[in-house]
Amino acid sequence: MQTLSSDEILAAFVRSERKKVVLPVEPPWESLDYLGWIHRSGHLGFIVCEHDAQLKGLVLERSVVRTPGLRRFMCDLCCTLHEQGGIASFTRWNRDRTRARSHLFCADLQCSQYVRGKRTTGCVQMTETLDLSGKVERLTANLARLVTGLEHG
Repeated sequence: MQTLSSDEILAAFVRSERKKVVLPVEPPWESLDYLGWIHRSGHLGFIVCEHDAQLKGLVLERSVVRTPGLRRFMCDLCCTLHEQGGIASFTRWNRDRTRARSHLFCADLQCSQYVRGKRTTGCVQMTETLDLSGKVERLTANLARLVTGLEHG
């Protein structure tokens, strides 16, 4: 992902959501496919990505998934397996708050780092035949589907 200034990051969000955005600390731009971070209070997640040749910002409500027992969950974006606490439910509401969509994502929104092996979960991952470029392509395609689904749903 290209390096973005604070102004560019804020401009990616809808004007009414900008007041919720708390800017991230300096991310590792060279290994990001999108910019994802968590509000310091933990209740919101933010994603900035390129979609249809423009930057899109998403504000997502976040709640950590807690279940009894040894369960594993897969991130809907990067397909990384996580144990309890490593995955969170992220919800995006439409503008009039009448409809919501929820997805399970890496709790820290650092899918690019998991795909590249720069972060690990402590969970045994499934064996894949995809190389790194295939995994990155899958991640960006899943992210594009998320943004498109929010625009049209």
